[in-house]
Amino acid sequence: MKQVLILMLLLLANAIEAQTKRVVDVKDGQTLVGLLGDDILEIDTLVVTGSLKHQEILMMRQCVHIGKLRVIDISGCTVESNSLPKDAFAYYRVPPRLDSVALPKTLQAIGATAFSHTNITAMEIPPTCKVI
Repeated sequence: MKQVLILMLLLLANAIEAQTKRVVDVKDGQTLVGLLGDDILEIDTLVVTGSLKHQEILMMRQCVHIGKLRVIDISGCTVESNSLPKDAFAYYRVPPRLDSVALPKTLQAIGATAFSHTNITAMEIPPTCKVI
């Protein structure tokens, strides 16, 4: 009986530590917050397609700051003005939390300090991006 209880506790602990990945497609009239729902702060990997406004990118930054978000893939998105805003994913607390961002393929500009104080060590900048 003790072995079964220990096994159940180990499985529960493993489930709690399991990655939480969400894939969403933001269509006209939808918001990222609305699509992610109540578990928005529990997501650690987020893949987004569709169309994003700057405010939604800044909301993702908040999910890094106060939630569990560590990996962001917006490579299948178009973003407002084809640009990332200033401080888009910047994290000014210690320790840095953001590990990876895949950028939109049509991105044309990256705002100042967009990735300041993150754990990102490498990133592919799309050839369409002319302003950094």
